[in-house]
Amino acid sequence: MIFELITGDFLFNPRPGNNHKKNDDHLALFMEMLGPMPKKFAMQGNMFNHYFMRNPTTGAYIFRRIHDLKQIKLDEILIYRYFFKPKEARLFADFLMKILKWYPSERPTAQEMLKHPWFDMPDEYDYRMSDMEYKLFELKD
Repeated sequence: MIFELITGDFLFNPRPGNNHKKNDDHLALFMEMLGPMPKKFAMQGNMFNHYFMRNPTTGAYIFRRIHDLKQIKLDEILIYRYFFKPKEARLFADFLMKILKWYPSERPTAQEMLKHPWFDMPDEYDYRMSDMEYKLFELKD
């Protein structure tokens, strides 16, 4: 919700595809952002066999319908899609990634999150790069 309030977009906006449903895409988006779903966590669900299958070559469990998952870095999305200034992007991404954990027990409490350095940044409502700042940033990159 915080991502949506700041960017105006959903962090995860699943869509059905030719060979998969919206729920498949939703899980795939999670895995691209958080990394592979831990096997122990996935097997706790009663839909495990619906979403995962054993790879006949390696024997490892893989996502059943979507195979071309690419690791996504949230700070890069914030910089390159939303033109966040790099420091703001890194701290905001770190804030969100601490909350986005597979296991709820690994997520910090709201009280702990209030101590995150993102909240200590000086108030700057101009947190996005101007066109010129972005061009200069791309030249450095």
